[in-house]
Amino acid sequence: MNPVPSQILVAYDFSECSELALQHALNLALDKEEREFHFLVALDPHKGLGLRADEVVNYEYAQEVQELAQERISTALNNLKRAGEVTLLIHVRIGDPKKLILELAEEIGASLIILGSHGRTGVKRLVMGSVSEKVVREAQCPVTVARTRGYAEVRRAQVIEVERPDQDQYVAPHRFHYNTGFPTHDKVWALY
Repeated sequence: MNPVPSQILVAYDFSECSELALQHALNLALDKEEREFHFLVALDPHKGLGLRADEVVNYEYAQEVQELAQERISTALNNLKRAGEVTLLIHVRIGDPKKLILELAEEIGASLIILGSHGRTGVKRLVMGSVSEKVVREAQCPVTVARTRGYAEVRRAQVIEVERPDQDQYVAPHRFHYNTGFPTHDKVWALY
């Protein structure tokens, strides 16, 4: 009997940060076959994805976006050059991205949500809101936020192997307690 596969939701909008989420998800996808990946492209009804200047957000446009997403995800998967079966489903929905991510997560019983972060701060974040921040706060499963790495490369210290002392030289730790101001050794609680 096959176990119920994990349902992983990946928010995707063709942006640089969602490409990081895509790469993270596809690497996870090839680790285990008991996972189903649901890619969600949430279309803002007022501005679409900004792929073209004359975008009209309707169901024909959503179908076009779904084909673009399928092509992009397939290309990314082929570029990994790793063997394995992957179950992918692509959802394109029109509405508020924050709300759509949380709704789909509930519909599929998501065990993980992966999404990118634009890294907006200050006034931009206040005005535009943060999809990733709201999803992290309100999701009922773990959320992985993929971001570009900002830390510098750090060279690890060299690990040096040290010889252990002989057993005869080893001194076991002792536990003491105080009784009337004088420390006494308690053999019952000694640590060896």
